[in-house]
Amino acid sequence: MVSTSEVLAANPEAFVRLHKALIKAFDTFEHEQDESIKMMQNYLELDTEVLRADAYSRYSPNPEINVDAVQTFWDAMNEINYIDSDLDIMDYVDETYYNTAMEQMLEENPDNTFYQELAKGGYGSNAE
Repeated sequence: MVSTSEVLAANPEAFVRLHKALIKAFDTFEHEQDESIKMMQNYLELDTEVLRADAYSRYSPNPEINVDAVQTFWDAMNEINYIDSDLDIMDYVDETYYNTAMEQMLEENPDNTFYQELAKGGYGSNAE
C-alpha cells in the first residue's frame, strides 16, 4: 500500500480502518475458507475448487507489513538499474496505521487468539 504523507495526514483514521478491515479479512481467509471462497466468487467467475486451490496454494492476504520484503525489492530494483536511488527506503515505511489498527482489534476482541498471534508478527499463513 502506498500513499503520500499529505493524504495520510488528511485522514489517518481512514487508514487505521482500512488496516482493521484487512486484519479482519485475513482472519476470515484463514479460518473460514468456505465463506472466503463465496466472497471471492462475487468478483471472480471461477469454480469453487479451482478458486480454493489457487487462493490457498500460493496466496496469502497477510496484512502485516513485511519490511524485509520491501527492503529486498528496493535493493533488487537498484541492482538491476530499474531505479537509481541512495535513499533509505525504510525512512518511508510507516507501520503506525497497521500497529494502531492491531492494537484496536486486540482491545475490541481481547479473546481472539488469532489477533493475539498476528500481533506478535511473522505470522505464517495457512496458504502454502
